[in-house]
Amino acid sequence: MMSRRRAAPDQVSWLARMVDSGTLEAALAGLLAVLVVLLDGLTAQPWQPVALDLTACVLAGLTPRWPRAAGVSLGAVLTLYVFIPASWGTLGEYSLLIPILGTGMRGSRRTRLFMTLAYFVILCAEAVTDDPAGRTPVIGWIAWAVLIAVLWLIGNVYFATIHALRAGKKAELVLQRQALARSLHDTVARSLTRVVMAAEAAQLRGHASGADLALISDAAARSTDELRWLMALLRDPDEDAELNVEDPTPLDRALTEAQTDLASHGFVVAMSAEGGFERLSRTQSELLGAIAAEACGNIVKHAEPGTACAIIVKVGEQDAEMVFVNRPRSEAREPSRFGSMGLSNVRGRVEQLGGELVVERQPDQWSARVRVPLAQDGSPPEKVA
Repeated sequence: MMSRRRAAPDQVSWLARMVDSGTLEAALAGLLAVLVVLLDGLTAQPWQPVALDLTACVLAGLTPRWPRAAGVSLGAVLTLYVFIPASWGTLGEYSLLIPILGTGMRGSRRTRLFMTLAYFVILCAEAVTDDPAGRTPVIGWIAWAVLIAVLWLIGNVYFATIHALRAGKKAELVLQRQALARSLHDTVARSLTRVVMAAEAAQLRGHASGADLALISDAAARSTDELRWLMALLRDPDEDAELNVEDPTPLDRALTEAQTDLASHGFVVAMSAEGGFERLSRTQSELLGAIAAEACGNIVKHAEPGTACAIIVKVGEQDAEMVFVNRPRSEAREPSRFGSMGLSNVRGRVEQLGGELVVERQPDQWSARVRVPLAQDGSPPEKVA
């Protein structure tokens, strides 16, 4: 069945949450406010510069929520620093750097540009009033410009990095959902094929047995659930959620189910399995199990009922190989104008692991050969149930 689970947080998710929610500016402003209080306790400053510094810290922390109002108010408060006595020790001017950093990390380039131009003018004016007479304020201007440039660089690098991470995550999620959609298509097609086969058998006999009705009911109910999962997969807007098809079938169980299913439809099944399935990793075993289920569905749909079919599996040291052979129906169905989507899905999944699918069609025989190299799978081999 299909379930929804949250994606594992990436390494910068905590910082991304702080930036997106605006708590980064609040945290930096709070840290600066603590430094202001410590400076006041150590130097016994008058209350006026301390009040100005704390007001500037509060406004800097509010800029993510109200960028215009808080940003303009912050600039107005810091303009007062130009007119205060030079003997007052202040740290509030550094609060101007906080919104410049935060807007850059969020990618608000226009807001950052306006803040940078306005705040840099204020900082330059303050540098003029703070420098002793006879000294040029150019060095202070350069220092502020370098510091702001560093904040721009940090903001740009962070925004580009997080944007690339989110784009890669979104692309990976799209590929995952495409793979799940293909897998669900295969299961829906097999369920509906069983419904069609049971109905045709009942039509040939002139009546439907209890087993036919039970098979039709169960397969139709399952296909309805699978279609519902498919629609949920296609319309889910949550990019942080991953949809997963639970209980994938490993190869050994898939072969047992395939043999039982084929025998229930009147086929004489000859099965041969060589090699140890424990050499397969979980990914490889589940992939080969899905291929076996798809091949079994194709045999039921296209093979001549009551004839012999063969399933040959060989797991060697370097690769795993499966061969399916059956006799096609004398009255072949009209091929779909869309082609065999099931085989296309199988071929795509096999090629992802570096394998190959070869299908041969002859008037009296249909065969499919699948080969998957064991060394291509990146996950370590593990014994599957």
